[in-house]
Amino acid sequence: MEHILARYRITENHSDEYYNAQMPAINRLHGLKDLLDHFKIDKTWTALEIGSYAGASAELIAQYVGEITCCDIWEEFIKPPQRAQTVYKDFLETKKRNPNIIERKVNSNQLAKETPNRSYHLIYIDADHDYRSVKNDIKNWKEKVKAGGIISGHDYHSGVKQAVDEIFGEKNVKAFKDSSWAVQIPL
Repeated sequence: MEHILARYRITENHSDEYYNAQMPAINRLHGLKDLLDHFKIDKTWTALEIGSYAGASAELIAQYVGEITCCDIWEEFIKPPQRAQTVYKDFLETKKRNPNIIERKVNSNQLAKETPNRSYHLIYIDADHDYRSVKNDIKNWKEKVKAGGIISGHDYHSGVKQAVDEIFGEKNVKAFKDSSWAVQIPL
């Protein structure tokens, strides 16, 4: 577990990005671990990560759940192309170490159309971080979470925070020190 927690989300940026006193290490995974522990996520759960990048958060989630599907289109949005290739190669290495990671190289809007409601126990949104994209991802995926499950994500500040709070209400959102956020779906 320690080697996973030592990873950086943005693999080419080896710094603990500081956002504020409540979210002091947004490029690290300790807050995501706190989220997974807080909600007592275990191997009976299935998860989906939207926006997997090099797979750092997926690798941590994979230690908790029975299966995690990683939805990303990698090369299309990461620039320059050499960086995209390196990031995707890092993801494939992560996937090789974790046989319970399933890769879906597809746009999340398309995958949402193909996914039945109440399919996942945990959905973690970490793709495009602008307000409209996050709001769209939440609207597309919130019905895909099983009752009692968790819809969550990363970068709970700026446009992400605005979209999350608008849909769920700030009082219903639990924030973690890596800027992860989570909302539990009622039973």
